[in-house]
Amino acid sequence: MRYINTVFSQLLSEVPRSVFKRAVDRHHGDKRAGSMSCWTQFCTILYGQLSSKQTLRDTCLSWASQSHLYYHFGASKAARSTLSDANRERPSAIYLELFIGF
Repeated sequence: MRYINTVFSQLLSEVPRSVFKRAVDRHHGDKRAGSMSCWTQFCTILYGQLSSKQTLRDTCLSWASQSHLYYHFGASKAARSTLSDANRERPSAIYLELFIGF
């Protein structure tokens, strides 16, 4: 069967990865990243917001159910505790810079 891009994938394609990478590098976002990259964090949180998930647990469970799709746009699995740590530890300036630039 032919692969068809999802709406979520099309939305992510509008975010320039080079701009995102520069913001991450500028703010040292992946310095103490552990097993989750900033890109995976961004994709997971965006997915949770767009699918109206109320908790990180709901977001991560739903994200895990789409594992056959998210590798296409360079993301990986996300555990709830790892996502929580990433949200707490990473500078929010990365995402502020990303969206101010648009």
